[in-house]
Order: sequence, then C-alpha cells, then structure tokens
Amino acid sequence: GVKMLERQNDMCRYKLTGQVPRLASVFRRVEGSKQQLGIREYAVSQTTLEQIFNNFAGQQSEEKGVARGIGG
Repeated sequence: GVKMLERQNDMCRYKLTGQVPRLASVFRRVEGSKQQLGIREYAVSQTTLEQIFNNFAGQQSEEKGVARGIGG
C-alpha cells in the first residue's frame, strides 16, 4: 500500500507500506501515470536513520501516553 506522510503546496511525500515492490516496478508505475496525475518530477529514496529514530521515538511516546491513561 501507499500512505501519504506529508503535503506542502505542490509537493507530497508518501511511504510504501506492506510488501514493498521492486524499485523498477515503482518507477514504471510512476512514469506510466505522470501525465495523468500531473506529476512534473519525483524522487524515490530509502528511509533515513533520522526518520527511523523519529518514528520509533514517536511510537514510544504514544505507548507511554496509553499506559498513563490506563493508570488514570
């Protein structure tokens, strides 16, 4: 699947979820849909260590909030 992470003006950032397709397949699908979707340019990159850390830290904060809520 695909999840939109961010949208700023005419730029969107997405995350591929679940079973990630081969890179060639991603490029083929985007290139095949560029004109129809109005895509002028795009980039594909791996998740950075900073993004992994921020995601992990966010999950930890959510879990602590849930635990505090249970204790009342």
